[in-house]
Amino acid sequence: MIASCDILIANLSPFRGPEPDSGTVWEVGYAQGLGKKVLAYSSDVRTLKERTQAMLQLGASGTDQEGLVIEDFGLTHNLMFAHLVVSDSLEGCLRECGKDEKEKLLKVLFSCTLNPPCYNLKRTYRQYHIYSFGGDF
Repeated sequence: MIASCDILIANLSPFRGPEPDSGTVWEVGYAQGLGKKVLAYSSDVRTLKERTQAMLQLGASGTDQEGLVIEDFGLTHNLMFAHLVVSDSLEGCLRECGKDEKEKLLKVLFSCTLNPPCYNLKRTYRQYHIYSFGGDF
């Protein structure tokens, strides 16, 4: 499915901790390896260090409970994919798309609202060659 898509939009919001879902991250990397256009959003755009400190209740400490240093590159996500997070919402990702991509994505979203079930848009829409997954839209 990812191999046949034109664009991939992923929800890289924190999932059961400060990092996004590992399966979604793998799929993002796979799509990148295939040369696909990838955009992502996250509901929490604090730095990874700030999120980790808050979730582990560390205050301003730069290390965790085991004394390990918390990654601090000033980025919202791991440096391998932080550049993909262009917004805090799906709508923000749509603004980053080109006109043709935006029209295709909007057709998919509109079609989904008229023809449930949509499975939270976590399925392939082959007629538009757009694949999106991860979290709720």
